[in-house]
Amino acid sequence: MKETTQQSKKNKKTATSITVNAAVAATNPGSQSIEYAIGTNGTTAPTTGWQTGLTLSGLSPSADYYVWARTAAQTGYDAGTVVVSYDSLLLISNAFS
Repeated sequence: MKETTQQSKKNKKTATSITVNAAVAATNPGSQSIEYAIGTNGTTAPTTGWQTGLTLSGLSPSADYYVWARTAAQTGYDAGTVVVSYDSLLLISNAFS
């Protein structure tokens, strides 16, 4: 997969959760789901916490987070390369490979 479509809406945030806009892969021959996880920096991908649901919770109101996305593993397809949102908790507009 090469890239997602541009998201124009801001994600819904509370003090302890965020509901992200769904990312859509531009190319997805395996019809894989998109998984999301949150991390505290934009350079190290999370190793746990991946989910297909759009609401990520358990956040601290005083911390900065980054939303990461990838295509989910399924029969015949590995999980995709993880990518981070370009702006902390605002938009998902990512490239998938």
